[in-house]
Amino acid sequence: AAAEVATFYENYNHKPVGKHTIRFCHNISCMLNGSDELITHLENKLGVKTGEVTPDGLINVKKVECLGACVGAPMFQIGDQYYENLTADKIDEIVDGLK
Repeated sequence: AAAEVATFYENYNHKPVGKHTIRFCHNISCMLNGSDELITHLENKLGVKTGEVTPDGLINVKKVECLGACVGAPMFQIGDQYYENLTADKIDEIVDGLK
């Protein structure tokens, strides 16, 4: 029963994560505003796929359902901070600031 609960909720991690987890929304509002392309951009920048951790252990990326900030789509969350109206340049700036 515990495994069913743990796999139902997105906030539980089932394998090691980085110091910073980027929770990238891929629900309908974000998808319609380019989140799929931006997730690919982020994966290419970090050199990892969604669900993987960077070799330095600093960052991992998770695709998540709606984070409730549809007006600012596309968006992601790092810790308690929401980053909205993302572009490839904004993502680069944010990620570079984590290093």
